[in-house]
Amino acid sequence: MTPEMERLCQAAEEAFETVFHGDAEITPGGAETIVRAILMRLRQTSESMRKTGAGAVADHFALGQAPEEAEGIARDVIVGVIDQVLA
Repeated sequence: MTPEMERLCQAAEEAFETVFHGDAEITPGGAETIVRAILMRLRQTSESMRKTGAGAVADHFALGQAPEEAEGIARDVIVGVIDQVLA
């Protein structure tokens, strides 16, 4: 498990404890399952994400390129970060 995945799993466990006020425990591996499911869904960028989030990244990393190329580069960066966490 990558350090990033460990941090995200810890966050999921803390959120679970907050929601259930300590009345329930997350099953072993449950946090990782939740985090992986969220990241896999996030990895499938929506039209809105491409236009807003990817567009913002593109503004910083791909200045001077056509908007479509910049958004593609930005999407690759976002997916690359998620893939690194999932590795």
